[in-house]
Amino acid sequence: MTTTDQDSLQSVLLGDVAWTLSLEPRDGVIRRAALRSILAAVEGILGKLQSGLLSTAELELSGPERAFLRNETRLLTGNGVGNVAQELRLRQRVERTATLLTRLRPQCKVDFDVAGWRELLSSLDLGDRLKHAQEKAALDVTGAELAAAVNGYTWLLDNLVAVAQSAFQGDNRDSNPLGDPSVRVHGLPHRIAH
Repeated sequence: MTTTDQDSLQSVLLGDVAWTLSLEPRDGVIRRAALRSILAAVEGILGKLQSGLLSTAELELSGPERAFLRNETRLLTGNGVGNVAQELRLRQRVERTATLLTRLRPQCKVDFDVAGWRELLSSLDLGDRLKHAQEKAALDVTGAELAAAVNGYTWLLDNLVAVAQSAFQGDNRDSNPLGDPSVRVHGLPHRIAH
């Protein structure tokens, strides 16, 4: 069964982000919901990116890299007696995937020395704070934090996803695992007022 582009995972996630960012007044609840929709979109897009890398570059990947892209990796923490397997944090997964993409497709240039990349990473850390909140104050998302998250998310779409799409198309695949690039920024403001 094929889905139309409107029904693709990426389109739904982008639509959710655009919808939450359109809500006014933008109080604490709305800012938190908008950040969570951005984080969910990053998760979904990252999954598609990892799947695309796995399908187009499987022969170039080491065993641990293939396991990582299949989400089969866990961090082992503890002292050897009471080890606990923990899932990699979203930030770690984004950083590792970006590193793999640029290593596997060096012709595709990604500028990581920009504010958008740093804002993306800080918003992923903010997501961890929300996920593991122990007190009400940890749930607060300021306007500046949301603006940084939107800028980071926009950077992800305009850079990492665009580079991946270019790399996958360069591999002469019949289908683009990340969807139609023309849908990427539909309804998503590039800047949010603080």
